[in-house]
Amino acid sequence: ATKTAYTMGAVGFGGYEKVVEFSCGEGNTAYVCLSVSGYNGAHGVDPSIHRNEIMEPRSDGMPWVDPNDIVPARIYIGIKGLDASGEPADDFLSRNGLAFGKVYGFAVPDNTTAVRDEFHKTAAKGDVVDGAFLAIDWMWNGTADDFQTDYAWEFQEPPAANASMSYWTAMGPHEGGKKMEHNAEDPRGNSRFIQGSTAGYMGTYLMDLSGLSAPATGKAEGALAALPVSIPTVYTVVQGETSIVDQIELGGKGITADGGNQTVMNDGDTVHETFEDIDGLYWFAASDGDYLIIQEDGGNIFGERMFISQLTEGTEPLTYYFIAQAGGENNTRMLAEVGVPAGTWGEARSSEFSGAVDFSPFLAMQNGTYVVPADDTTGLVRAAAQLVPINEKTLGIGLQMHGLYSGVIDDLGADRGGAVYGYVPNIPVA
Repeated sequence: ATKTAYTMGAVGFGGYEKVVEFSCGEGNTAYVCLSVSGYNGAHGVDPSIHRNEIMEPRSDGMPWVDPNDIVPARIYIGIKGLDASGEPADDFLSRNGLAFGKVYGFAVPDNTTAVRDEFHKTAAKGDVVDGAFLAIDWMWNGTADDFQTDYAWEFQEPPAANASMSYWTAMGPHEGGKKMEHNAEDPRGNSRFIQGSTAGYMGTYLMDLSGLSAPATGKAEGALAALPVSIPTVYTVVQGETSIVDQIELGGKGITADGGNQTVMNDGDTVHETFEDIDGLYWFAASDGDYLIIQEDGGNIFGERMFISQLTEGTEPLTYYFIAQAGGENNTRMLAEVGVPAGTWGEARSSEFSGAVDFSPFLAMQNGTYVVPADDTTGLVRAAAQLVPINEKTLGIGLQMHGLYSGVIDDLGADRGGAVYGYVPNIPVA
């Protein structure tokens, strides 16, 4: 490791929550495929004021608006071995396909589907939306330019690749909606990922990447010809923005300080029966199925919730097994000024489960030998993860304790307290 940080400008500069790699399809090793999730704006600043001073109006004659959360699901497909100009190169970004490539936005045929946030208010598991990831015009030029030159603005216009389609954004091209925070790749090597929303819904995007079968060789013109303009994609609802109260299994836990329980989420103003502000979202493969970890970050006054669920196909609603709750301004431990280490309590406020990782492939053994050797470069980690049943896995779980910032945490100039837990599930398996 050189400890060098690189500007990964090929995915844009619009602000991100999570970027994950998914499979480009069997044999397509000349490419890298990424699911790109985030808010698509200059966070905390409205850049449209300056844009309307220096740029022509949109093609519909309307002024540009703040691009924050005016964004569809996005992917990036990069070609390995080319720099931002399309010339052969072997620097870090180029050899990993992170310099030359295309960003795509998910679009649907005009007038066929409600905007994304509205669609999910009544959507049920298994509902399908047919669409395509369309290539945008913008490509990175190799430098970190002003945000006014970024592709974040393109989603307020009709797709250049197909004017008969519209980008499937939260509320259309004129205003932002709920934010898409976390995503997670299909751990079994399919060209698929799951995308969550702070509105409380989530679903999978399954792509047909057969158009990537041609080798990506040559300079810019030949390389671009290898990248498809449109990628047929099927979106499938996993959870709509609908009540999950009857889908939650607390297992005798999840009692809140007011005598209620965590089948609902209380942010102090509203009691929500849906998921609220899905932040952490993780997808694990086990020998007995696929599983999701879902972590909320919505200001639950009794403690943020975390769940595990078996991800199944079909229309049967998922069951969400309660794992834990943390923090909250009305949480009795927070009100009692409890903190670990002692003396670190600063105020009673929300906490946030943040992060999950599967340790099981690194611990798996066969005939007294670790399945994945320390020097493996063949991708055995994913295969080994699928050998272990969910209830025998050890999952690492991160926790940010936003109210712990005093004592030794302040002395060391650290951000806040927290912990990393080892979690072994114990849930019913279908």
